[in-house]
Amino acid sequence: FDQAPRYLFRVSTPQSDGASTDRFCARSRAARHWAYSNGPTKDIFSLHREEAAYALYRHLTWISFDADNLVSWKSSLLFAIQYMIYLHKRGKPNFPKLALREIQLYILDTTVFPKGVFVRDLELIEEFRASNRDLDNFAANVRVRTRETHGDDTFYYGEYLSQGALEIEDRCQMVTADAIITQDLFSLRPEFEESMSGGSDGPGLRLASEVNRLRVRFNDHIQPASLRELAAAQRIAMRFGRRWRVPVAAHLLALQPRGDGDEYILVMFRSPPVRSWLPLSLIRSSLDCTTDASEKVLSTWRWSI
Repeated sequence: FDQAPRYLFRVSTPQSDGASTDRFCARSRAARHWAYSNGPTKDIFSLHREEAAYALYRHLTWISFDADNLVSWKSSLLFAIQYMIYLHKRGKPNFPKLALREIQLYILDTTVFPKGVFVRDLELIEEFRASNRDLDNFAANVRVRTRETHGDDTFYYGEYLSQGALEIEDRCQMVTADAIITQDLFSLRPEFEESMSGGSDGPGLRLASEVNRLRVRFNDHIQPASLRELAAAQRIAMRFGRRWRVPVAAHLLALQPRGDGDEYILVMFRSPPVRSWLPLSLIRSSLDCTTDASEKVLSTWRWSI
């Protein structure tokens, strides 16, 4: 399996289908259930292929079941933000809407975990799709959607999966949605304000289709960063604490398509205050993001600081 991106995000709420996440541990529904009964959880690769394929299909399509041993993570901050707005404006099926303070966003550094802890969902789908018709149809629909929309995986949502109970203490940071979804965020992507203020048929009630709409401008548009955007990204990033400021700022600025030599970004990340946020080796490290423009932004800093 491919190496996971450097940073992943997880949105967690009281509605997270039995899975639970706190600053100590990210638990699957099965791990949380067995914690009370001292029973085992099962590695998906230890299951019969038909059972594994069916479990994967149910997890990816939000069908709750007690034996679900998977936990979802996102490489796309854009998707994570729209998902938080969706949960606030609409809520998951059969659940009420949530206040922003009830929605948590985690950022996690995958390099401090053994290789293979995080696996891309598409890789698992390809591994098991032949063993379950529903999963095979799901995979075909994903491919058709991305081809028809743009011709490749441009609109892939960047999901990665872990299993069981994952110890994340000192390897992640959490903030609530009300610390992110502010006027500063709207300065970076005004469309998020439309999602928050829209009515019964507004963009905040949509998820996948709205993410696709937000990404259209990445096809042929470059937007130089403004001083206002840099200030907004800094203010939000500082809420994540010293260790996480630079990667969070990278993902925030990458919510818009940036050029490789963006002057304001270069100035911002050459400045002494930013140098003190993280060691240069971490700033130079590739996020290896395939979604949004994070990799392009980080490539600018990697060779210029």
